[in-house]
Amino acid sequence: MKINHFNIGTRLGCAFAAIILLMAVMLAAMLWQLDRIADAKDVMAQTGRKSSLAKDWREGISTNIRWRRSALANAWSTRPAPP
Repeated sequence: MKINHFNIGTRLGCAFAAIILLMAVMLAAMLWQLDRIADAKDVMAQTGRKSSLAKDWREGISTNIRWRRSALANAWSTRPAPP
């Protein structure tokens, strides 16, 4: 059966249904992509937090090393001379 044998109302209804179906497929794809983007954003935020914590940890270690070196230098410089 050819499409030309259908009356205009049926053809327009089928075209409208096809457009609605395509829009529904596009909506589903958009929602899926938004979910993937949200997951990627969470991973990036978590990575940023981890690197910030690592930087703070490294700065704390560096401060502790400087303090220990200073304390050792002071201990050696104020040590009484042997008799």
